[in-house]
Amino acid sequence: MINLFTNNLTAKIICLLLAFSFWTYVVSGEAKVDNFPGSLAIEVKNRPENLVVVKDVNEVEIRIMAERGVWQKLSSGSFEAYIDLSGLSQGTHDVAVNVRSSVDEVQIVEVKPAKILVSMEPVVHKTIEVKSKTEGIKVVILIPSDLLIMPSLISMV
Repeated sequence: MINLFTNNLTAKIICLLLAFSFWTYVVSGEAKVDNFPGSLAIEVKNRPENLVVVKDVNEVEIRIMAERGVWQKLSSGSFEAYIDLSGLSQGTHDVAVNVRSSVDEVQIVEVKPAKILVSMEPVVHKTIEVKSKTEGIKVVILIPSDLLIMPSLISMV
């Protein structure tokens, strides 16, 4: 029985070292799946000119898969989160959030939230006259004269 362990001991030790080296190589090159630290701001693409966009969520979190060496190169600038509003009209819509990576070795596994509510309303312009109002007790020595307000009209969107 002892002869089973001691017979060809050198070959057995070399095989164990090779197996451990191969295991280390495989584990170090294995892809890591985890949440990307931080969140990404959602950009709006293809917004109709005459509509204003209101989103219920402004940022998303992502789960990605990449090799361990690639993780060290990643930053929030490596990703772009956006919604595409082409073909949508006025009203409330459930829109999918798209995320792209500028690093080819990265795969986007999950986006939270995957969809957001977007309200699109018409842009309203209003012009208002600016008026002055003075308050307080009148003192004979300090009587305010007419105020000159520039500009006399303001435009609000």
